[in-house]
Amino acid sequence: MSLDATVFPFTAHRLRFELVARDTLALGAHAGSALRGMLYRALMGLAGPVRQAGAHHLEFLPNDPVRFLMATLDDDSARGQDVPRPYTIEPPVWADLLSGGGVDARGEITLPPGATFVFGLTLYARAMELFPYVILALKRAEAAGLGRGRGRFEVAQAWAENPFTGQTQPVYVAGDQLVRVPDLAITQAHVAAMPQPAGRALALSFLTPTTLRANKQPVFTPQFNIVIHRLIERLTELSQYAGDESGASALPCLPATREEKNDLLRRADAVRVSIDDTRWVALNGYSARQQAPTALSGFAGRVTFEAESADAFAPFMPLLRWGEIVHVGKHTVKGNGLFRILDV
Repeated sequence: MSLDATVFPFTAHRLRFELVARDTLALGAHAGSALRGMLYRALMGLAGPVRQAGAHHLEFLPNDPVRFLMATLDDDSARGQDVPRPYTIEPPVWADLLSGGGVDARGEITLPPGATFVFGLTLYARAMELFPYVILALKRAEAAGLGRGRGRFEVAQAWAENPFTGQTQPVYVAGDQLVRVPDLAITQAHVAAMPQPAGRALALSFLTPTTLRANKQPVFTPQFNIVIHRLIERLTELSQYAGDESGASALPCLPATREEKNDLLRRADAVRVSIDDTRWVALNGYSARQQAPTALSGFAGRVTFEAESADAFAPFMPLLRWGEIVHVGKHTVKGNGLFRILDV
C-alpha cells in the first residue's frame, strides 16, 4: 500500500528554513512569536487586507489561498468563526539560539549579524498547495525584517523533512531562481509504523511553553489525560478543517464515537506522573490583530508518565506521534506546545 494522500487525506508537510541575520535580530523572549509575526505581516502584504471602521477583524481583498492560510475567522466553519490555523511554527529551541547569540538580563534572545538559525513551518493537508505563497512571503520579509526593530535577514536555504523516516528534500537555496515544491508528506502510515514503548514508563520533553486549560482554568503541570484530551480535539479540528473538502475525519487513530473517546480518556486517567521536571515559563507576546499583548505562558521541561502495564500506552501512541508534529494546546501557531517523545 502506497503512503500517499489518497489513502489518508490528512497529511503534514514539515519545512525547515535556515535564516542568516543581516542586522541584529531581537527575537524577544519567545522566538516563535516573532517568527509568526514576520510571516503574518508578509502574507498580509500578499493578500492586501483592509480593516473596516469599527471592525474587529481584517477583511481581505480577493485572494482565497492566503485567506485560508492566515485568516482568523471563517463564517462557514462548523465550530463557529474561530478555526484552527492550517499551519504550525516550530521555533528554534534555546540551545540552538544560544550557540549564535546571547540572552540579555530580561531573558530575551538577540542574534548578531551573520548568525544563523533554523525554524520549522508545518503545513497541513491542502494547505500545502500554498507553499509558493510561503516562499514568496519569506522573500518579501527579508527586507521588511524580523523581531523588535525589524532586523533584516536572508533565507539561506529551505528543505522538507519527514522525522519518522529521516528523509529530507531540498527545496530552495539562496540565489535560486526556481523553487522545488516538496512532496515529502507525513501520513498516518508513517505514524503507525513507529515503535511502541518498551515498558511501563513514557517520557515527554516539552521544548516550548505548553498552554493547556481544563475546565477553563490554566494547567500548570502536565497531566496525561489532559494532554490526550487536547490532542484529540486538535487533531479532529485540523483533519476536518485542513483535510479533504468532504470535512470527514481522515485520521483513523481518532476515536470514531463519543463512547470510544470516553473509553480512551478513562484509560488516560489511569496514567500517573512519576517524575515531573517541568517548570512554569511566564511569557508574553504581542498580537498585531488584537493590537494587545498575548499571554504565551506554559509549562516546559521533561515529564515521565507511568502506566499499570507495558502495553497501556499503545492506544495513545498514534495521537502522541501526531502531537509531535501538530503540537498541543493553545498558541501552537506561535510555536507553543512543541514536545518530543522519549524513552520508546
